[in-house]
Amino acid sequence: MAAPDVVRVIIKETNSVLRVQTPSATLGAAGVSSVNGQVGIVQIDYVDVGASPVSHGHGVGSISGLQAALDAKAPLDHAHSISDVTGLQGSLDGKANLVHNHEIEEINGLDTALAAIPDGALLVHLAGTETITGTKTFTAAPLYGADPIGGNELTRKSWVDAKFAALINGAPGVLDTLKEISDALGADPNFSTTIINLLNGKAATVHTHAIADVVGLQSALDGKANISALATVAFSGSYNDLTSKPTFATVASTGQYNDLLGKPALFDGTWGSLTGKPTFALVATTGVYNDLTGKPTLFDGTWGSLTGKPTFATVATSGLYADLLSKPTLGTASPLDVPPSGDASSVQVVKGSDSRLTDARKAKSVVTLGGIATLAQKTYAARLPIDQAYTINSISVACATNASASPINFQIIRTPSGGSAANMGSAMALSAGALVQSFTGLGLTGSANDVIQIAVTSSVGGTPPTNVTVTINWTVG
Repeated sequence: MAAPDVVRVIIKETNSVLRVQTPSATLGAAGVSSVNGQVGIVQIDYVDVGASPVSHGHGVGSISGLQAALDAKAPLDHAHSISDVTGLQGSLDGKANLVHNHEIEEINGLDTALAAIPDGALLVHLAGTETITGTKTFTAAPLYGADPIGGNELTRKSWVDAKFAALINGAPGVLDTLKEISDALGADPNFSTTIINLLNGKAATVHTHAIADVVGLQSALDGKANISALATVAFSGSYNDLTSKPTFATVASTGQYNDLLGKPALFDGTWGSLTGKPTFALVATTGVYNDLTGKPTLFDGTWGSLTGKPTFATVATSGLYADLLSKPTLGTASPLDVPPSGDASSVQVVKGSDSRLTDARKAKSVVTLGGIATLAQKTYAARLPIDQAYTINSISVACATNASASPINFQIIRTPSGGSAANMGSAMALSAGALVQSFTGLGLTGSANDVIQIAVTSSVGGTPPTNVTVTINWTVG
């Protein structure tokens, strides 16, 4: 690299004046011929380069925002009117006038105190001007009703407190006394002048410096290359200004897979494009049971389809005593007349027409369907153990648990001996969630040897009741 044209700068600090020598022996054809109109060995001071001297000052107007900030502040010596102090006028309005009167009875204990003063004793009068001499002792703090207007007048504590509150005017605790304010200002009586002088000793926000004012700048500049020897890219920073830059493939700038060269063929993700895939049975794609091959024959859930089922006796389905096999022979006795008076013997059977057996009471009893594990949609039967006409008066249902989501409807069904089943009365409903429920005043009549059934006639939403007992109350006759 050829030696660049230079300007030899000889710095001699003499009141911030630079001496610059431009020896022609080191200058090229385009060398520096003059400095600010001066040739040869020249002196450059701050005026030649439009700078300020190291020691310089600033007016308030040259500091941005300072005048506005100062204008927003109150002078150190200032006053406030009553309206400037929050709440002061209201507090003053609540006070009595400086000159006012009281009736004797308005002053507690005054009557008593006056009565204790001998006639002719000296008194301090409420009105008028008088001179009080000698030492006076007050048994209580003297009261004064109005604000003081003279230097030798008494005043009230509340008035003094209000004046102090107005003086402080909400100042923070660290600045609510004159001493604290003085300490904060450095006890400087000329604080404003001090601040302005400090600001005047600062440089302008926008100002310049000579090279010599910046420590090490000249040596740093001397170590830099001639700007004319730098390539264009040094100034532009543009890739396009680079020389001998490599040639990149298209994908380097687009980042697109399709711009890759020699890229592999990728799998498209479809079943049809797979090779060597297994062959599945039809059921693998349909999920239908009937598409299975070799499936077993399933039980259809009917009694008739069962094999090896036991043979039950007739009584197992009829529930009739007459269908019992090998039942015992029950004894019989003929009714006998009993003498008009006296008791029958232990071996005599009394005819029912005997007037002494007349009884207005009717026999009554209870039959219970117990041990029902779960009350669901099915029928539960019981035979009434009577051989004469009867009346069902009430039915009660008790459950250990009942988590049904809706009422459970049930019907009483009567099957007479040798006859067909028929409903007795209307259907009843066990309330959802009920553990105990009674149905009274039914008045359902039947004949001897009836079979009574409780049939659940609605689907049970939720969990059916468990451990159910159905009690039937009936009377004969």
